[in-house]
Amino acid sequence: MAGEILAGPVGRHNGAVTVKRRFWRRRRDLEKQRAARIQREDDTAQYVSMIGELSDTELMELLPHAPGVSDPRIEMEMQRRLKGAIFSLIGVIVEFRESSKAADKRLARQTSTLIFFTYVLMVLTIVIAILSYALLRKG
Repeated sequence: MAGEILAGPVGRHNGAVTVKRRFWRRRRDLEKQRAARIQREDDTAQYVSMIGELSDTELMELLPHAPGVSDPRIEMEMQRRLKGAIFSLIGVIVEFRESSKAADKRLARQTSTLIFFTYVLMVLTIVIAILSYALLRKG
């Protein structure tokens, strides 16, 4: 009786063979799933690389015209580019502000110099007027 339980009925496969088949089928299925996953990852990497190489107009053309039907990777690429453009714009604005401050300092210095020379010119004009009056009185 113990032999019948281990060996199973005559003419049929025993449980050990069935377990081995299930094991090998499961292993084969897992290998197929792994190969499919690797293939999907490769395809995704190529697709993302292709999206990154497109121009902005080509990327916009890939978007469907119906809302909500878009590929999230395209939207993510557009958001990435938008963030990059925003950071670039911020950098340009900061540079402009710094150059504007430098130009403001230079203009203030030049204005001060111009005001100084205007005062000097006024003083010299008054001196010439006084000397001219003195010469006219003398002469």
